Amino acid sequence: MSTRKPAPGRKAVALSDLAGIKKQLAEAAAAQAAEAARAAAQAQRLAAQKNLFENAVGKVQRLPDPGLADISPRAPAAASAAAPARRSRRIARIHER
Repeated sequence: MSTRKPAPGRKAVALSDLAGIKKQLAEAAAAQAAEAARAAAQAQRLAAQKNLFENAVGKVQRLPDPGLADISPRAPAAASAAAPARRSRRIARIHER
C-alpha cells in the first residue's frame, strides 16, 4: 500500500489514495458553494441598490401626460415694444387736456 497522496487530476493508485481524493472533492465542493453564495449575495445587493427608491417609497406610477403644454415660440420683443408706445400715447393725451 502507498501512503503518498495523488496529484490533483490523477487516478488513485491504491485504496488509501481514495481518502485524499474524497477530501479534495469535498474542499472543491465547499469552495464552489461558498463562491455561489458570495455571487448570490452580491447580486442581491446590486438589485437592492438598483431599486433603492422603490424599496424605500413603494411602487411608483408615472403620471399621465395631459398633452396640454404650449411650447409655441412667443415674440417678446413685439409685446415689449407695444407697451411703451401705449404709455407714451396715454401721457400725450394727459398733456393735451
